[in-house]
Amino acid sequence: MASLRSTYLYLYNSILCSGWCYILYQATVTWLSGWSPAATWEVVEIPLKIFQTAALLEVAHSLLGVVRAPLLTSVMQVASRLWLLWGIVDAAPAAALTRYERGLSIGTFSLPVGFHTMLMAWGLSEVIRYSFFSVKEWRTPYYWLTWLRFTGFLILYPVGVASEMAMVRLAYPAINDQRIFCFDMPNRVNFGLDYPFCCIVLTCLYLPGFPFLFSHMLRQRAKILGPSSQKQQ
Repeated sequence: MASLRSTYLYLYNSILCSGWCYILYQATVTWLSGWSPAATWEVVEIPLKIFQTAALLEVAHSLLGVVRAPLLTSVMQVASRLWLLWGIVDAAPAAALTRYERGLSIGTFSLPVGFHTMLMAWGLSEVIRYSFFSVKEWRTPYYWLTWLRFTGFLILYPVGVASEMAMVRLAYPAINDQRIFCFDMPNRVNFGLDYPFCCIVLTCLYLPGFPFLFSHMLRQRAKILGPSSQKQQ
């Protein structure tokens, strides 16, 4: 049974790693070639939807005890990605993929954020993560891969979140004006949904959500790469 579980997890992580490698490759090539976000979306839309939506299985893995990942963090990470993909970019691509927003600044360096930076942050995170978990099913992960797994997030998480917020900011006017996903009262089922308001609420949840997930990864990093773990080795 343990062998079947390991084989399944190895295949799952390897397949998703391959998919994200393709997405990351396309994101890198199109960005360096000066493609617009809309043109890049046409290339990566289908694989991005397939491989990001497949992450729903990770919630099932945690819920069923297939892996030891905390359910809450799994739900938060997967839900936020799926909302950005299906509820923001796919819902209003004409608005979300128009330009970059002024983003992260460190001294004189400034990184405009938008669709390409979001893809790069997501892609690098997932290639590292799925590679780590894939290797972990058949041997102790290489130190350099372990280091990347528990260090890369220090840069990739902030870039990813800043890019996601830029996407929401770009898409929100169109979502609000066009009343996307809204169910206005009165109607046959007597149910109302104001999706633009939901977007505001979900965006506000990033305020406690990002520090919570970032702190979780910091604790994991200290546990895996800290002095106490090196002494045990």
